[in-house]
Amino acid sequence: MKKLNIIIITILVGLSACTDKFAEINTNPNATNSIDPAYLFTTSQRRGAMDDRVYYYTRGMACFETQMYANTNYTKEHCTDRYQFNGAWNGTLWGAAYAGDASKTYLSYVAEAEKIAQKNGWYNKEATCAIWKSFLFLQLTDVFGDIPYSEAFNDLIDYPKYDTQENIYSGIYTKLKESNTKLDATKGNGMGNADLFYGGDYGAWKRFSNSVRLRMAMRISNVNPTLAKTWFDETMADAAGLMINNSQSCRLKTDPAGPQGIHSDNPIKVMANAFDWYRISEFMVSTLNTLQDPRMFNFAEPTKKYLDAMKGICSDLEKNTALFNTLTFAEQEKVSYFAKEGSSFINVYAQGRSFTDEIDAIIARVLPARVTEVNRNIKYRGVRNGQSIESLTSMQSKLGEYSDLSQYLRQNNYQTNLFVFPEVCFLLAEANLNGWTTPKTAEEHYNDGIRAAMQLYEVPETEITTYLAGAAKYKSLGTKAQRLEQIILQKYLGNYTDGFEAYADLRRTGYPQILPIDYVTSVADEMGLPRRWKYPSDEHLLNKDNVIEAANRMGGDYQQSRMWWDKNN
Repeated sequence: MKKLNIIIITILVGLSACTDKFAEINTNPNATNSIDPAYLFTTSQRRGAMDDRVYYYTRGMACFETQMYANTNYTKEHCTDRYQFNGAWNGTLWGAAYAGDASKTYLSYVAEAEKIAQKNGWYNKEATCAIWKSFLFLQLTDVFGDIPYSEAFNDLIDYPKYDTQENIYSGIYTKLKESNTKLDATKGNGMGNADLFYGGDYGAWKRFSNSVRLRMAMRISNVNPTLAKTWFDETMADAAGLMINNSQSCRLKTDPAGPQGIHSDNPIKVMANAFDWYRISEFMVSTLNTLQDPRMFNFAEPTKKYLDAMKGICSDLEKNTALFNTLTFAEQEKVSYFAKEGSSFINVYAQGRSFTDEIDAIIARVLPARVTEVNRNIKYRGVRNGQSIESLTSMQSKLGEYSDLSQYLRQNNYQTNLFVFPEVCFLLAEANLNGWTTPKTAEEHYNDGIRAAMQLYEVPETEITTYLAGAAKYKSLGTKAQRLEQIILQKYLGNYTDGFEAYADLRRTGYPQILPIDYVTSVADEMGLPRRWKYPSDEHLLNKDNVIEAANRMGGDYQQSRMWWDKNN
């Protein structure tokens, strides 16, 4: 890892993030203690939330591996859901965090902000930086395993050592715990409006910190159940508490019109509109169909094939005066609208979540012979993950038969989820399943998680109630494995588009049970879900001795090498 020039970074941030929302830069831009760390912190939040410059190749890559999305690009470079190693993609996350160009090195920003705050005795700013930095380091170690931590961003060290993941976890947990004690609303000097997540709310940062500690306790529950239980009990005893509703979730509000350098485009919209290289996965669509999950509207678009067929049927119905006149006035309006605008994803979406279902019901009633043209398997269809280049090449003329990401996810104001409240519920459900003391039963936490996850997507309460009584109903009499599978599957759905957390759970628990990929390879290291991401080639050149030492501890720098907490067989 290259040692970064923090002075240059500071100047760049000062130039790119100038806005009267934040504190003024002092007269000497070359001194790192002359800038309010809020500048650096804001930029770190913006970049660390996986902005549109890096989302597709980082969190998006994890979504491919966990079968939230499926690749449709037939070039050899797009191989992520075939488990083939791609050096460029694999190195994007590392570069964005550690060694990329100055506009993307989000860890260097927050590390420097923390130093400045500490030097000036601004304890609230220091603690807020420490919590955010800890979250980012946790994300990295959960992907790569052993990484530079204790010596990272030390100006006196050119070649930082790689800490063991066990020590990194211990360090992060301790830092989160200490930071909570430092946060004090009576002392001032907080981030204020420079904080894009919580607007400088100290209580919110404490709850976020504790929720991350809860995640960490569950993450190590297989490798060190005793320590996991200790961490869990300490976290539950913290007076600041955990997130208790969706409003306390950690999310980045998108702001495309915001100040240059810190504005926030919706990365999912940018990705979906810029690249026609992926679709919803077959596993995701199959899961949503099996559960009759109302979030299908929020996650997936109806296929182009369905829209075109339904538009034609509605046009025919409109011309059939006898049948058309049997409809109510409201039904006639719906049919006429679809006959005119049905080929537009945007226009159909704008009519609301029940619109296509209402049209489906009308056709089933008055033109039952044509239902097969627009059944659910045509309306929503996912792509099988891990197809060969040959299969993907032949698919290009048929992409209209598969569902793309929904317009709901592409809204300008759709927030990027970093850590949402439903996950807290599912973590507590799993903890209770392990026999740990929680405020409610596992079933109650499970139901709370589903309800909160649905509410994030504005699903009506009536549909939530129906869902909880249907295929998603908690298997209170099932085996522990069956109940754990339910909990993790619902956590997976609740964290949709956050491939990082799904990737960790898939390795830790084996759930959800994603589909086998079609691609067959003779490369041993690519014969299954990667247990970690390999280190970038630049690291092997620039920090060779430390990379080799770290890789050897894990059994080599391979995708199938297991990190410390990955003990699921």
